Amino acid sequence: MNGLIEWFARNRVAANLLMVFIILMGVNGIVNRLPVEVFPDFAPDEVEIRVTYRGATPEQMEESIIIPLENIIADLPGIEEIQSSASEGSARIEVEVASGHDPRELRDEVKSRVDAVNNLPEGIEPPVVKLKESLHEVVTLIIHGDMSEHDLRQLGERVRDEIGRLDGISRVVMRGLRNYEVSIEIPEQVLREHQLTLQTVADAVRNSAVDIPGGAIRSRNGEVLVRTEGRAFDKAAFEKIVVHSREDGSHLTLGELANVTDAFEEDRVLMRFNGNRCAVVHVARTGDQNALKIEGIVKGYLVRLTPQLPEGVSIDVWNNRADIIKKRLVTLNDSAFMGIGFIIVLLGLFLRPAVALWVCVGVPVAFMGAFALMPYLGVTINIFTLYGFILVLGILVDDAIVTGDCIHAHQQRGGNALTSAIKGTQEVAVPVIFGVLTTAIAFVPLLMVEGRRGLIFAQIPLVVIPCLIFSLVESKLILPAHLSHLSTGKPKRSTLGPLARVQRGFADGLEWGIDHIYRPILSHASVHRYVTLCIFIGAAMVICAYSFSGRLQMVYFPPIDAEIATTRLVMPQGTAHEVTAEKLKVMIAEANKLKAKYTSAFDDPETGQVTQRSLIGNIISTIGGQNIAGVRGRAESGVAHLGEVQIQIMAPEDRIHFHDASYLDLKTRDLASEWRKNIGLIEGAQEVTTRAVIGRTRDPIAIKLAMPALDTSLKTTAVLSEVSSQIQAELETWPGLFDIHDTFERTKEEVRPTLRPDALQRGLTSAMVGRQVQGGFFGHEAQRIQRGQNEVRVMVRYPLVEREAFASLENMHILTTDGASMPLTAVADLKMAESFPSIRRTDLARTLYVVADADKYNPALDLEKIREDLEPKVAALVEAHPGMSYSFDGESRERAESFAALRIGGIIVLLGIYAMLAIPFKSYSQPLIVMAIIPFSIMGALLGHMIMGATFSIMSAFGLLAMAGVVVNDSLVMVHYINRKRAEGLPLLEAVRNAGGARFRPILLTSLTTFGGIMPTMFEKSTQAQFVVPMGISLAWGVLFATFITLILVPICYLILEDIKGAFSNYWDWQTGRKPEPKAA
Repeated sequence: MNGLIEWFARNRVAANLLMVFIILMGVNGIVNRLPVEVFPDFAPDEVEIRVTYRGATPEQMEESIIIPLENIIADLPGIEEIQSSASEGSARIEVEVASGHDPRELRDEVKSRVDAVNNLPEGIEPPVVKLKESLHEVVTLIIHGDMSEHDLRQLGERVRDEIGRLDGISRVVMRGLRNYEVSIEIPEQVLREHQLTLQTVADAVRNSAVDIPGGAIRSRNGEVLVRTEGRAFDKAAFEKIVVHSREDGSHLTLGELANVTDAFEEDRVLMRFNGNRCAVVHVARTGDQNALKIEGIVKGYLVRLTPQLPEGVSIDVWNNRADIIKKRLVTLNDSAFMGIGFIIVLLGLFLRPAVALWVCVGVPVAFMGAFALMPYLGVTINIFTLYGFILVLGILVDDAIVTGDCIHAHQQRGGNALTSAIKGTQEVAVPVIFGVLTTAIAFVPLLMVEGRRGLIFAQIPLVVIPCLIFSLVESKLILPAHLSHLSTGKPKRSTLGPLARVQRGFADGLEWGIDHIYRPILSHASVHRYVTLCIFIGAAMVICAYSFSGRLQMVYFPPIDAEIATTRLVMPQGTAHEVTAEKLKVMIAEANKLKAKYTSAFDDPETGQVTQRSLIGNIISTIGGQNIAGVRGRAESGVAHLGEVQIQIMAPEDRIHFHDASYLDLKTRDLASEWRKNIGLIEGAQEVTTRAVIGRTRDPIAIKLAMPALDTSLKTTAVLSEVSSQIQAELETWPGLFDIHDTFERTKEEVRPTLRPDALQRGLTSAMVGRQVQGGFFGHEAQRIQRGQNEVRVMVRYPLVEREAFASLENMHILTTDGASMPLTAVADLKMAESFPSIRRTDLARTLYVVADADKYNPALDLEKIREDLEPKVAALVEAHPGMSYSFDGESRERAESFAALRIGGIIVLLGIYAMLAIPFKSYSQPLIVMAIIPFSIMGALLGHMIMGATFSIMSAFGLLAMAGVVVNDSLVMVHYINRKRAEGLPLLEAVRNAGGARFRPILLTSLTTFGGIMPTMFEKSTQAQFVVPMGISLAWGVLFATFITLILVPICYLILEDIKGAFSNYWDWQTGRKPEPKAA
């Protein structure tokens, strides 16, 4: 390594070309190879099977579709878990891919098995097998105004299609409006008059759709294609379809016997944006598309479209995720300038400005090197990689500072500048190289976190580690060449200019402090080293006791305030759309009251004017659906008993313009809690939940109950529901838990026609009766027509008025095999039963989840204690029902996985650091001196959390692991210097005292620059930054606290270790009878 350092230092052209090459590779990565996205795009790890069987009950979906498909795929290798859900007309099976297996291979195997199943019911749509992927939304547009549903949909389709055709955009999705449908409704009486059935009419409509290729006519004038086409596309064309030909040659058309409506599906969904009907258009990125470019394209389109919109109609941006990226780029830019400015000032004052400038050059070089490597690591530019850059900013220059300080010290002694640069770099090469390696190892545990959250956190080390590697390359191969042209020697004060005199004053002041304050303290501590060690241990114990006495709040993963608060309403299944709408009015009214309450004077940064602005922005309400305006989780639409209200809340970093300073610290969760309290009890509601946090992947409390099938489906669910009710009652006793409920949706009534014996004698079968009943009340799907991008169903059924009355079912006439028509009640008994709105299964068993939300900031609430106390009670309840099983899911499971990763990561970090220290020291015992700093720096991190008023979380713990790799660097430099001086023949005490003085300045400067570089992250107010703030606090305060510990504790620990070695040596000599050698002073 020494030879390489010398070669590059002597060959400045090679060093500069290496620097330019790294920068060019980084620029190429940014411009051509790195997509810009908001959140990381992960490879899908679930295979999804979707089956549609319109009109079927959840039990039918479970028994006839889900169970056969589960059984056929259950033995495939590579399956971690199978989760299934059945609802009315739909079944979904999600297959979690086990670690180490290729999701695409498993998808192909699942599809092959599913396609081979031949006993599925007739009338189902072909099963769809695909990898489950998220919508990578960039911009969400809301089209709103005083428009009819038809006009709004036409405008929405226009916007969707026009944006989708723009260059650079591939995926645009519209939601919030019903699909088109052609409805052909024929009363029962009319059918009887014409001796027709709905199936006959549906067949006539189906057969009228003709599109037959006829080949080609090859004439002299050329080839002419022949095509026979007859297809209806609109109401008028459908009304002309011939249903029946009479004997007199006349025809009975569809328009004569049916009411044809070309409109929308009957399942209603109504979204309103600030009170106006609206539609939602999601613009998403695919592949390597750039989120910032997509946002620019969409905004440019809106500028052109806005003047063309009808009067009273507007298009607003509801969620602009690209704006998050832009803000974080600004944060990175500001942090880089602040950090580099801080470093230049600090190093310029205590070293020299030229050294400070060239040290700071290492920051962009390291960043560009990381940008060059990121495409090969599968990492993109997203908010988490940007925070990785911000976090590593202060650490990057540590190796350059140590190298620059050593070169500066050599150059001040006089001599050749090039020789000084080479010797200074070589002198600290070993500790600097191994110091960077220990820091890199400390970030490895973040790569080991399990689950989706772990994939997000892995973005940070995949940026930090390449940055550290390239900073090492810069400090060893490029920096010496740049410093080799500086002047040597220490000029007289009289020859210096005004600024140089100020700089000399600071530098000399630091030297005076080292000689007159630090060295005497170190000398005194060295003499009384055991007392000093006890003082340090006592102080650490006081801090530890103070932290764990309740002054420091600890939460596994703290709730992070979102910028959107959502309250969801679930009414009992079967609730009418109008009833749900009435209940939702209370939630909307309270949201508007909250908006009015939190309105204050606001300095508009765009206009410079003082206006009245509310902390709460736009309000979206949805009746008949949920999560339509969101992109995380499954969207529900056309479900009358569901409702939702969402309020937009101003981002924390934008609240500085309010005149009312109290808005700065107002938490989203507090607003949501106030909103929920004002809403109060909603009569008849099955569930009302409020959410205002992000980063929540699982519920704080979640207990999964699983039960194999009993005699009947109803009995299975009844047993699960009974145990669930008892668990919920137990959870209600714990203060701090709220929104306690289970995933079981209460039953609703179901009518089951059962054939009478005489009906069987007439040739009727259950299938024949069932299809006729299905056709009347659900409808026959006669055909599907394609109109533009819309697939339109054509349904034949009874009028809505007949389908709303139970008497219509009783009076419905069934056509027998001999052509006779009889009332349904004449051929079948109508038995009332209970049906489940939805059914969940996990690993081939019926499942139910009991969940609860928690106030994690309640100091009296201990989720782990709740789990420990609850587990024996749940076990006792489950044991009373043979076959039932339970498990604690949710955050308990995630906590266990994370702490397991933390334990393994801690072991890896400690062993890795030990190895990286033992190798350069060539000693088994000296690494323990350096590592002794780690527990004391942990006390500094805890103290930092208390000073900052922050909650200690799992991210704080991972920050401690990263800190462990950083804090040992200074100790490594000091111990290496002591060893070198002792090897040169210096006595032990003198070598220790010299090391303290010689390494005081680089240790102080590296610690201050690390703290200064991370400081912007600690004070960052943005929502997304809250994921990494705890990690930054642990790292910054641990390093700062370790500085003072290193300067005193490491030297005395070195002496204590030598004392111990001496004592063992004397004991061994006494045992062996050897005469001890004289000990150096």
